[in-house]
Amino acid sequence: MATLRLSQREYERLIGKARRRVVRPQARIEGRIVQPGYVVLTVPLPPSRNREPSNMWALAKLKKQFLEYAWQAWALAGCPRFESVRIEARFYLWNPRDADNSNGIAYKGVLDGLKGHLMPDDDPKHLALDPPIYTVDRKGMRLELHIRAQARNAGMPKPV
Repeated sequence: MATLRLSQREYERLIGKARRRVVRPQARIEGRIVQPGYVVLTVPLPPSRNREPSNMWALAKLKKQFLEYAWQAWALAGCPRFESVRIEARFYLWNPRDADNSNGIAYKGVLDGLKGHLMPDDDPKHLALDPPIYTVDRKGMRLELHIRAQARNAGMPKPV
């Protein structure tokens, strides 16, 4: 399994200097195939909605950075491709967050980074998102995406 690491300086430049109150351990970017049809991608923890920059240009830069992290993790996993996937996001946080503050624009950047690579598109035909899981892990804050291949439209609600 290959791993990339972000230094504290790279992380602060990404998130912003105002967020230095917690010394963050080095973030990892990992990608591994657990078994055929099951991939785990690990990227740095995206900031909460309350910590995202309000400037639209800084927000776009943050989203682009996490999009690149997703590409790197996907490449480290061996560039797997699936027709349809189910993704479970596991947030490993410093302390518990409100659920409404955890799914920031950077998380969207991670999913957008997988579109066209891991899966053809991020529409309901190709992507199903399970509810995210939030766990406290002060030594290894990260976002893990557990990705399972599935039959097209399997487990998705049928239109009425």
